[in-house]
Amino acid sequence: MTRSVHLDVQKPRPTPAQGDRLGSHQPMRLCLLDGFSIDAWAPYPSPASPWRIVAYLALHGPTARQRLAGILWPEATQENAQGSLRSGLWRLQLKRPGIIDAQRGTLALPRNVTTDVGDLSRTAHGVLETGSFGNEDLARLLRTNLLLPEWQDEWITPERERLRQLHLHALESLADRLVDAGELALAHQVSLAELSADPLCEAPHRHLIRLHLLQGNLAAARQQYRSYAELLTRELGVAPNPSVRALFGAAGSDHTQSTPRGKAR
Repeated sequence: MTRSVHLDVQKPRPTPAQGDRLGSHQPMRLCLLDGFSIDAWAPYPSPASPWRIVAYLALHGPTARQRLAGILWPEATQENAQGSLRSGLWRLQLKRPGIIDAQRGTLALPRNVTTDVGDLSRTAHGVLETGSFGNEDLARLLRTNLLLPEWQDEWITPERERLRQLHLHALESLADRLVDAGELALAHQVSLAELSADPLCEAPHRHLIRLHLLQGNLAAARQQYRSYAELLTRELGVAPNPSVRALFGAAGSDHTQSTPRGKAR
């Protein structure tokens, strides 16, 4: 963002501390989905990056200094971990003054920092709880939305899976509502997003088969069923659930005889 600065020689410049406080009120946008960036600037995600501090606080909220140091530098001694945390905070202050709010031994992001993770969570919960969504919500759900894909820290893994499941549940709920409402074109887009997020999940295949049948495309429904059955056989050694087979009746009867007796979850 480019800002114009007007100097007034009759007024003293703010001290560094005052400048930090003034700057801390400027909106900052933090993105953690499908990559990491702060105000459209994407620092390299190295294991020593101080931006790990920012990412953790964005996902977990206010955290005690000692706990944060232990999580981010688990193999270091407590003293070295605390030193690494202090160094990281100093480097962050140089890059983005006001990005960290430190209060009584607790670190947090200030209120002027917004995140795409927060936006996705609110959208997903809105769809799941009320079924309401707008064009911006739909566009957000159709994205890949993989949390920090290039980062390998262990503390990211459970958050990545939690967000992935929330995203999938929202897509499944939205696809069901769209099909029931007769919005078949939108339902098809949402089902394809589901399929991309988890090819082994039953829901997107069930939705696509149902959509093909509603559109009278028997051949496409049969092909979707067979592709799913072959995928399950190859990857998991199981057959589709009866609920999927029942959607199409005898469409996959010739195939199911050759698949194992196990059932997909």
